[in-house]
Amino acid sequence: MAKRATAVEANLADFWSVVSHPLNFENPATRDTVRKIAFSAMKKCNREDALKIQAFLDEYNCG
Repeated sequence: MAKRATAVEANLADFWSVVSHPLNFENPATRDTVRKIAFSAMKKCNREDALKIQAFLDEYNCG
């Protein structure tokens, strides 16, 4: 179980590190990359974190 928790934390850290940098969300390739990372992280995290990610995607029209 600890191995799974570490993998989830790494996935969430990857997602938030990518989106914490100023990105041009008007660029379709950037939005697509963010969306792929987000969905990968959402599959493996808890509901609360998934909702935070979904809210981010909705705010920046990446979802």
